[in-house]
Amino acid sequence: MTEFRIYPGPNSGFFSGIERALSGDSPPLVGIEVNITEEITKRLQEKGKVTVVGLGEMFAASLVAIATHHKSDVEQGRLLIIATNWEEFNTREALDYITRIVSIGANIANVPDLKTLQFIQRNMELVNWHNGVDTTDLSERLGRETVDIVHENYGGLFRHPNGTNALLSIREAMVPQGVLFTTENLAQPKKYGNLDNTGFARVKKISKYHVYQRR
Repeated sequence: MTEFRIYPGPNSGFFSGIERALSGDSPPLVGIEVNITEEITKRLQEKGKVTVVGLGEMFAASLVAIATHHKSDVEQGRLLIIATNWEEFNTREALDYITRIVSIGANIANVPDLKTLQFIQRNMELVNWHNGVDTTDLSERLGRETVDIVHENYGGLFRHPNGTNALLSIREAMVPQGVLFTTENLAQPKKYGNLDNTGFARVKKISKYHVYQRR
């Protein structure tokens, strides 16, 4: 089996500030998960298919939790949820490996508890896993104007050395009026250029998240 490196950062894949234990078939959503689910529901009512992408999601705990609330939509092909990572690894092998270690009592920083790991394992087929994806390649990998909602939490933008190109690729991948939920403030000219030229308009701020709409 491929050895899995414990990468620094929030390997759990919980959205910012809502780390917790997950169990059961469809655990309650909290924080920004609720806002993203509301956006999914609204768009499902407006169109036949919705695509959601999480950047740098690692084990994608929050995306998996959201997916369980839309299980029928996922299974019917109306909702596509994609978790990307810059790192190249096999998600199932990584989850199996980490779960075995945690089950014997190992305490690993930034890794979910055993019940949460098992919850992700049971439901991981509801999410499409794309590893080895650089954010600047997003539109090439997923296609132009195919993504409705993007989530980023100190990952695909925050850590990227070329913020301007990363943001451009996100915009190219998103449909017009698509929504970006990010912990990054895009009003950083040195990193992203002039906000008016990025193709995004700031809509509001929710807790740690800035919400932008693709123009």
